[in-house]
Amino acid sequence: MIGVSPGADDAGGPVFSIIDNCEDTTAEALSALHSAAFSVLGQEGWRAGAIAETVNGSGGFAVLAHKGAELAGFALVRSVADEAELITIAAAPAMQRTGIAQGLLAYTIEYLRQQAVQRFFLEVRADNMPAITLYKRDGFAQVGVRESYYKVAGMRRVDALLFSKALN
Repeated sequence: MIGVSPGADDAGGPVFSIIDNCEDTTAEALSALHSAAFSVLGQEGWRAGAIAETVNGSGGFAVLAHKGAELAGFALVRSVADEAELITIAAAPAMQRTGIAQGLLAYTIEYLRQQAVQRFFLEVRADNMPAITLYKRDGFAQVGVRESYYKVAGMRRVDALLFSKALN
């Protein structure tokens, strides 16, 4: 574990931590949460092996959010030189629209700033309005589109919107 937000739990809010080593049981818990969070969008969640590979790979880490003993959400990030990419972010279904994703994003950005990262990138499904609203509210700007990038239920295709934010 790299870092933990001190005292966040005292006010009843989530506790955030960063890991750069993902054991099998952690990867399985993250995979289950991701699958539950993304099933409402008709999208499959990430498999445990892919999550572990991302976190354990060069520049990879995960930001975890816990409310009490419960895993409330997580973000997967890859950082190289002075750039980083948000690979995925997910909040447990019971924790959606409670500020968990916003907290994960804020904690991740602060950590990246401490690591001298200058620019943060992400992509999001064009039909994921809650996520798009979150990113725009946090100062991300759309910089591109990948047409028909995501395959979703019913063989439907959805564009990916590319966003970027300067962190300096």
